[in-house]
Amino acid sequence: MGARENRLPRRGQCPGRHGGHQVRPPVEFRFPVQYSRRRRRRARSPRPAGRRRVSALVFSATATQGDWGQALGRRNTVSTAADFRAWLAGLRTTHPEHAAQLAEGPVYLGVSGGADSLALAYTAAGIAKKDLPGASFRALVVDHQLQEGSAEVAATAAQNCEEIGIPAQVLTIDVPGGPGADEAAAREARYRALGAAAAGRPLLVAHTASDDAEGLLLGLARGSGTGALAGLRPITTATHQRSDNGEQQAGNEHPAIAAGAGWLGRPLLDSTREDTEATCHRAGLSFWSDPHNASPRFRRSRVRQELLPLLEEILGPGVADSLTRTARLLREDSDYLEAAAHAEYTRLIAEAGSHGHAEGHEQADNREHAGDRPHATAELACAPLAELSDALRRRVIRHWLAGKTGPLTYSHLSRIDALVTDWAGQGGVSVPWHTMNGYEALGRGRAHPPSPPPAEVSPTGQHRTRLVVARRGGVLRLVAEESHKHPKDRRAHD
Repeated sequence: MGARENRLPRRGQCPGRHGGHQVRPPVEFRFPVQYSRRRRRRARSPRPAGRRRVSALVFSATATQGDWGQALGRRNTVSTAADFRAWLAGLRTTHPEHAAQLAEGPVYLGVSGGADSLALAYTAAGIAKKDLPGASFRALVVDHQLQEGSAEVAATAAQNCEEIGIPAQVLTIDVPGGPGADEAAAREARYRALGAAAAGRPLLVAHTASDDAEGLLLGLARGSGTGALAGLRPITTATHQRSDNGEQQAGNEHPAIAAGAGWLGRPLLDSTREDTEATCHRAGLSFWSDPHNASPRFRRSRVRQELLPLLEEILGPGVADSLTRTARLLREDSDYLEAAAHAEYTRLIAEAGSHGHAEGHEQADNREHAGDRPHATAELACAPLAELSDALRRRVIRHWLAGKTGPLTYSHLSRIDALVTDWAGQGGVSVPWHTMNGYEALGRGRAHPPSPPPAEVSPTGQHRTRLVVARRGGVLRLVAEESHKHPKDRRAHD
């Protein structure tokens, strides 16, 4: 008896299993929109073993823009189709212009051949018949050429899409680094290929709640802030950041949007990986299991295969659900803080434009060069910035530098923040170059210098000119400075 009492539940099994029924503790959810519960009374194909019959949530279209994330914050759905419809209802409420695009022309689906993306394709085909009669879905199957037989896998995925009524195109790409490439390189190459093929049209991908749970754990391990812990969003749009010459740049945008996709949608964010596999089984679709997803070489794979099962063994079932809910709650907080920071940033720039600074002539020159866009200013006043809370001030600094520098770390932001709050005459903070900017915009005190041209790189591979955020005359400025040459660099020119 003692052995039975101490036996841990298997993964996915609830404690308190009596008479074939699972007894689950009540979970409280907050819904900002009106909803009703009803049982779906329709013919069902046999469910896979272990699949619970659950009720569907039918939402009224009264959600505000801030409510969408909460409305999607439940996991008890009957099928991926219910999740897709809930996403579509939210899209029509919060982004009606994007929802209208779904029925106006081709909508592209990113397909790999795995259960998630095939479930997305199968669900989209059904949605097109019942909910979006004018929609024209097309599948884009990416062959990374990273594994033997990848071409056959891509061809099979395309054939599956064709059989369910969705035209498919295979995109064969070269990932930098080849078979030894890391996850980030493969992801970047994949999304750039998908974005270029979408060419201004919507691109839907098959991220699920399981991805959110894994991403939250990885973000916690990196010490990320709320923005990175907030999980994936139902829709990602362009930030429309622009460079000094007025050309749209990809600043910190998603690589698919930077490559040309109109916007990125994730209709299955409320489905789990088990849900997508069940959809494929019901549809009779054979899906491909990528060996990379089980390889201990990749951190996300180890989180999926080792860490999450261990957490459920120690803490009990439902850990993934709880992590997903935490990510959604963090997203609400993050979105609010980002909106507040953007408002403060806009206010600071407007005040700087009306009052001017001691170096206002250079700021005016930069504004004229940038088409008078507030976000293109080279300066940020320190006094009003110091009055903001820590959370807002660092976000305002990030808004100011967005699209002007490369990726910023916590160390970068902390040291730049110290120029405002702990000023003691210290030097500027070197920040990464941004490869999307044009070098001709560089001048003394000018913002937006790009990656230096080849002539500006020393024989040792180091930039001779560095990009610096410095405090001068009571303002933060983004400037380019001559870097100190390394002794090896000097010897190379002797």
